[in-house]
Amino acid sequence: MLEPPASAIAQPIRHEIAVLVADAADALLSLIELMIVRQTIDQIGLVGALAGAEARLSYGGGALSKLVLLP
Repeated sequence: MLEPPASAIAQPIRHEIAVLVADAADALLSLIELMIVRQTIDQIGLVGALAGAEARLSYGGGALSKLVLLP
């Protein structure tokens, strides 16, 4: 039985490695961007805004009564 050439076997592996490297690079860039944005927000005094804080509005009798930031 004939075996495929080594290059035919290596090609899909090379492709998968390239995809993984590209995904890792993209994730690293996203992390760097997030760190820059978080630092900027911290500098203007909104500490924790990127740590999952959500603004929730609660209405009392139809009027806006308070704004709650949840960490």
